[in-house]
Amino acid sequence: GGYQLCPNQRLPHISINADGYRGRPFLQTERVLLLGDSVTFGVGASSDERCFARFLEEALGVPVADASLRAYRVFQHFDKLPSLLARFPHLTHVLLWCGYMEFLYWVLTGGCVEGAFSFEWKYHPGAIRLQTSSRLRQFLFYRTKRSTDQLMSWLQGSPIAPTRVKGSLEDLVDFTAVHIRAIRDLCESRKIHFHVLLQPFVRTRPVTHDLQALVDHYDVKTAQQCGQPWYELAPRFVQDLQSAMWRCGNIPWIDCQGLGGEQEFLDQVHLTESALQRLAQTLARDR
Repeated sequence: GGYQLCPNQRLPHISINADGYRGRPFLQTERVLLLGDSVTFGVGASSDERCFARFLEEALGVPVADASLRAYRVFQHFDKLPSLLARFPHLTHVLLWCGYMEFLYWVLTGGCVEGAFSFEWKYHPGAIRLQTSSRLRQFLFYRTKRSTDQLMSWLQGSPIAPTRVKGSLEDLVDFTAVHIRAIRDLCESRKIHFHVLLQPFVRTRPVTHDLQALVDHYDVKTAQQCGQPWYELAPRFVQDLQSAMWRCGNIPWIDCQGLGGEQEFLDQVHLTESALQRLAQTLARDR
């Protein structure tokens, strides 16, 4: 994934534990492991206790480990999962919140399938940790032809854009689905139940003016980058991913689109605390 949060950070509304994830220290008695992006991480949440994992914990009545990281895609969670599973011997369920980061990365990069958002510059100095081995593996994987000076600069943290492989929406769906299946297989090998939570996001033209202007901007950008507008590609991506998960062995998934109204989007992607709390309560009822 290229980066992870440095441990033991304290910010006004966010604390990072000793493992580099948001909130309290891991107890190692957790029964549920949550994997997700900035929505479940809690961008916009008023405190560590008002995030999706804590709402789930309250609704389910069992401890939940929150392994969400901002802008993480499915393949990054797959990369981290073996070490996480080793930490929690009592896990019964793994929940993967996904959908938006996969699609948005593809849109904003003009159709790139592989790779991760480079958000290093958004964090203050010392807030993230770049592992040299990860950077070297990524450098070799993309077979980028660089000088020795450039390579050393990159390994020390300077950004160098690697060559990216572009593909169709079908390629993106396949790339996402195969990593979802890999996560499912890891969980099943340990007799852990696995479910995918498909994130709700704007798939039709919104009514609210501010949200409409924002998503219309993405609509134009998507048409320029990928040949079709957002409002055509977004629902197609979700439907195709559902079909792909069924073909990959009927992976259980829950489409969360109907569990929130337009007024509960903080922007085109993040959900309000009340929407996340209601979603957690719904999942607990349907456990």
